[in-house]
Amino acid sequence: MVHGLALGLVVGLIAFIWKGSEYLALVVGIAMTANLVVAGISGVVVPLGFRALRIDPALSSAVAVTTLTDVLGFLVYLGLATAAIGLIVGSL
Repeated sequence: MVHGLALGLVVGLIAFIWKGSEYLALVVGIAMTANLVVAGISGVVVPLGFRALRIDPALSSAVAVTTLTDVLGFLVYLGLATAAIGLIVGSL
């Protein structure tokens, strides 16, 4: 969680310096933080779930964790960008 917050702050700061929009920086920073939090949680929960189902987690969890992280990260980023599109475009 700390890594997600730290990387979200760094990427948000880079977006702010690059484009000068605090709203864009906020969207990118929150999306990065959320994506890394989802990755950390799913990296623990998915293998434990496979183990409870008596499926070898070493064989199955990498694909499931990657897919879950990519899909949820994409949805969070696009959801935040859609919610803030008026603010982002107006500030550029």
